[in-house]
Amino acid sequence: MKNKMAHRVVMSLLMLVAMAVAACNNDIPVIDTTQDQRPDYRKNAVQANRYLIEREETNINSYIERRGWQVRKLDCGARLHEYSKGKGELIGNGDTVTMQFSVKTLSDKLLYCDSVMTFVVGKLEPCEGVDAAVRSLHRGGKAHVVLPSSVGFGVVGDHDRIPPRTPLVYDIEIR
Repeated sequence: MKNKMAHRVVMSLLMLVAMAVAACNNDIPVIDTTQDQRPDYRKNAVQANRYLIEREETNINSYIERRGWQVRKLDCGARLHEYSKGKGELIGNGDTVTMQFSVKTLSDKLLYCDSVMTFVVGKLEPCEGVDAAVRSLHRGGKAHVVLPSSVGFGVVGDHDRIPPRTPLVYDIEIR
């Protein structure tokens, strides 16, 4: 019995010594962090975004073509189809305008109908694309404005009716 007990004690001590020696080993594995082992997420994100923009452009051009509209592409990327030229003065930055408008998607889903808003031109209200289009119109003018999402409400939408990344079609009348 004493031999068994002594044997266990000796084995336990040998085990502890072996663990202590192993813990003192200086050959700790080192992970090389100088090279990123992950796929290039930034490059993939840029490619995905480029694809989404190209698809959106194709859908916008198709929408305009199906309606036979003659449009002018503004510097910001919005398309302006003025179907009734206003008889008033040309609108410029700093002018206060009242705009009656409806908004729908490229699939003709109505988001806002016969809404009215008053704003100061040049402050990018209600969004960059509409602001740019209004600066191209005369008071009393009527136009369709087709907006890529980048100059509409972008990747977040309006937190109400306009979904994220949605191209929009405004039908506006400037008063």
